[in-house]
Amino acid sequence: MSPPSGAVVSDDDVSLPHISDNDLKPFYVLHKASDCQQRVKKPVGRSSRKVKVNLSASLATSDEGEMQDDHLHENSRVKNFHNAWVKIESTIKDVLHNINADVFSEVDSWVHKSFDETNAFYMP
Repeated sequence: MSPPSGAVVSDDDVSLPHISDNDLKPFYVLHKASDCQQRVKKPVGRSSRKVKVNLSASLATSDEGEMQDDHLHENSRVKNFHNAWVKIESTIKDVLHNINADVFSEVDSWVHKSFDETNAFYMP
């Protein structure tokens, strides 16, 4: 029920939720900078002078040096990869050879046993 218009409302009549410092949560306001903040002000009374520096020669030599470094680095990576792959391939071949040799020995042994048993069965 709302108080009649013109009636005075006391602090006891209005109950506000309890707000403490712990209830306040941080928030961020994002806004676009104003135009005056975006412009850079030049100092008054001083004249600015532009210095032209020709960096084309130094940039060209540094680019060539970087290209040579990249080329040497790439060659080194390829050589290291090739050496590592040769070692891996050699290890794989050795393992496969040993596995095949073991399998062949087992098959050979089985064939000899089977042949001996077959011959023993048919021989008087």
